[in-house]
Amino acid sequence: MMSKKIVSICSLAIVGVFAGMSIAEAAYSTKAITQNAYTDWSPQINDNGRVVWSGYDGTDFEIYVYDDATHVTTQLTNNTYEDNSPQINNSGQVVWVGQTYFGGGNKDVFFYNGTTTLRLTDNTLDEIAPMINDNGQIVWYGFDGTDYEIYLYDGGTITQLTNNSSWDSDPQINASGQVAWNGTDGDFEVYFYNGTTTIKLTDNATDDSGAQINDNGHIVWTGWDGADWEIFLYNGSTTTQLTANDYYDASPRLNATDQVAWIGQPVNDGTTDMEIYFYNGTTTLRLTTNGLTDWQPQINDSGHVVWNGGSGSEIYVYDGTTTWDLSNTIGYDDFPAINNSGQVVWDGYSGDGDTEIYLAVPRGN
Repeated sequence: MMSKKIVSICSLAIVGVFAGMSIAEAAYSTKAITQNAYTDWSPQINDNGRVVWSGYDGTDFEIYVYDDATHVTTQLTNNTYEDNSPQINNSGQVVWVGQTYFGGGNKDVFFYNGTTTLRLTDNTLDEIAPMINDNGQIVWYGFDGTDYEIYLYDGGTITQLTNNSSWDSDPQINASGQVAWNGTDGDFEVYFYNGTTTIKLTDNATDDSGAQINDNGHIVWTGWDGADWEIFLYNGSTTTQLTANDYYDASPRLNATDQVAWIGQPVNDGTTDMEIYFYNGTTTLRLTTNGLTDWQPQINDSGHVVWNGGSGSEIYVYDGTTTWDLSNTIGYDDFPAINNSGQVVWDGYSGDGDTEIYLAVPRGN
């Protein structure tokens, strides 16, 4: 499959996505890494080109891993659980949620450590959204019978990081085991566990949510300023407001050099228009300007940004100078992810009633 060149960045701080552009020489090689009659979805990719996803096997959802170096797919699970939400680190370790039956039953956290699958939780309550770092440390949020709390697994012990009456959710973990999450104190605030102490980064009367953390312990989030949502960046000592506009700015993603990608939507304009924005450390670039829905941005450490959007719900990648349409298909494409080699994965409608997993690799990789 060829990739479609959209437009190169020029002197303007805008990279637009336009229909009707001719197909240029492909910068990426794209292939389907699943080809079956079942649904495969929610892929993630590590820096070594190993892809994990949740796939239906005819009975329930299982976890699969594909190694692009060997072109071998391994089925990690074969059980009666619904296995979903997988995450993979650069060592090939995988964490996911297993649910006793689809749409109901409690959810538990499972961990493949490279050799063995461990069940980290085993109770009648829900554990949700596990994230893993390259040292095999895992964070998630779980119900304690009253509200949701944050839990950290360090490779041998599970520590409950919060024990309060607020709703703590959506934790993110970096390579040092530092954790950022959202918790309520009447409204949503951003909290930061620095490895020793928990710090309340925001303390105001408006909501702050969507916290993301990088390996330097820097954190980005979206906060309500009284009129709309804006993007804020904490650099370890100071918080900077990156946006000040009349857009709803949301879903920020942060890389190792404090570059940020997010979506912006005009406030109350009666449309579903969402565009992709990119702060490159100095300047904010608008990567799309098409009046359509562009969302689900992800960013790698080179400042390459991938997202889902456009007129055909395609997968686009901005490589620092040029925006490319990677999927260029008639089907719906979703859940893009990018690694630090610029490889991109997503799930896409295959045309025969199910979704498959696709991988795009930059030419020369």
